[in-house]
Amino acid sequence: MVTATDNAGNTATDSITVTYSEPQPTPSPIPIINPPTVETDSATNVSTGSATLNGTVNANNSSTIVWFEYGTTNGVYSFLSSTQSVNGTADTSISISISGLSEGTMYYYRIAGQNSAGTSYGDEKNFTTESSCIDDFEPNDDFDVAYGPLESGKSYEGKLCSSSDRDYFKFELKNPDVQLMLTVPTDNDYDLYLYDSSKSEISNSANPKGTETISHNDLEAGMYYIQVSGYSGSYNTEDVYVLVGTWTAATSTTPVPTPAELGTIFGSVVDTDGKPVANATVFTDKGGYSAKNGSNGIYQLNDVAEGSYLLTALAEGYGSVSQTVTVKAGETTQADFTLLRAITPPTPVPSLSPSFSPVPSTTPTPSTLTGKIFGYVMDEIDNPVKKAKVRCKGKNTKVKANATTTKQGYFEFNNLSADSYKITAKKKGFNKSKYNVNLEEGEEKEIEIVLEEK
Repeated sequence: MVTATDNAGNTATDSITVTYSEPQPTPSPIPIINPPTVETDSATNVSTGSATLNGTVNANNSSTIVWFEYGTTNGVYSFLSSTQSVNGTADTSISISISGLSEGTMYYYRIAGQNSAGTSYGDEKNFTTESSCIDDFEPNDDFDVAYGPLESGKSYEGKLCSSSDRDYFKFELKNPDVQLMLTVPTDNDYDLYLYDSSKSEISNSANPKGTETISHNDLEAGMYYIQVSGYSGSYNTEDVYVLVGTWTAATSTTPVPTPAELGTIFGSVVDTDGKPVANATVFTDKGGYSAKNGSNGIYQLNDVAEGSYLLTALAEGYGSVSQTVTVKAGETTQADFTLLRAITPPTPVPSLSPSFSPVPSTTPTPSTLTGKIFGYVMDEIDNPVKKAKVRCKGKNTKVKANATTTKQGYFEFNNLSADSYKITAKKKGFNKSKYNVNLEEGEEKEIEIVLEEK
């Protein structure tokens, strides 16, 4: 009760009610949620068809779903693994197994994590599944681990065990003559490349399937490299290719036999009609003995050390044939060969003037004039681009060939039938350029390809 009196002595009484309430607590701040922190780790337990993908995740105190993305192309993830759930604030190791993989294949993968704040991705890593394919020359997937030095005249049987497999070999050369031949299983399209000691491409043979050959008589002494690879990833883990070459090695530690220990091998090389096959090469599997015959088909190997040899004859456009011969000191051994014409005639491919072998046809085709596509590869300010890789592919004829530009940026493709051709040029540091060229019968067409720097 409250009574109040004014200056005149008047009074008034009233009641006032005062209510007290308990103090309210200060509201807690709303927690900030961050996307998960993820890191891709190396794969383990890699086999021919499965692997375990590993990573590390911090959920940042928010319920997080984790999975892996993977595929066979860099930056493209066609498959997703199963998922795992993670919570808390500690780094958590994640391991998820995947299966159904192709053997001998490189896979690219990354970890991914998602919570209410967003999705995070780890860096990309890769692994290659094991292969049941056995190749005695592996690992030889790069210049630095090239198998060799190879022996002249010896056959080397290898396999391409995956779409990304490249087999490298090396040999030493003393004189300028070299001949390489790659016999390929008929269902596969393998290509043959020759590189110099600086690992720059000299020439290649890229026929549509069949046998590949490279011949040179203008090379300097030194170390050379060979690459065998599948066109557009062609391979078969069951098929064996055969690589053989003839040359004079840079050095030899084999003792030189005395004349009394030497013999001679001679004979003829003919086709199935009994006609001489000119310019055939006959060589032994050891010792480096080789010779080319003349227009009469007759060859002769002189001063051959006594012993047994596997003797092989090969010629452009024919399959190779081998037989075993025994050489006796002071005697002459005769060995004749009959060569079968190849289904796809192998054609040497010079570095600037690739030749082509058309797709075999079961019906005869009339003789036609061949044409030529040539030109220059230049940069954006009109400077020549040397050592650019230029590829030519026919739409209907299915022929394909490669060339490397000269210091002036020049390239050319000869012996082309009338067709529509796709010309592709590329070099490291530049964006790839593609051109379509329609070539009439017997036409010679010049083009200029411009490469833009990246």
